[in-house]
Amino acid sequence: MLEDLSYEPGQNDEFYALGAYSGTPMRTLPARIKPGIRLGEDYFATDGQFVRDSAYRAIQWGLWKRLPYRTNG
Repeated sequence: MLEDLSYEPGQNDEFYALGAYSGTPMRTLPARIKPGIRLGEDYFATDGQFVRDSAYRAIQWGLWKRLPYRTNG
């Protein structure tokens, strides 16, 4: 479950991707997608409120990726 809730360092590159709104609040903050980060063997939460707000969605997405009957279409 912690893997579903956490990024590896450098995993998300969408926030600073090229474009007019690069690195601004007009882009979705990575912590709103996955509220944790994995550093070495440890996991850390960026903010308690982000965990509350995005945990359901991150867990749901992680489970969906593991379903044996999932289709790619």
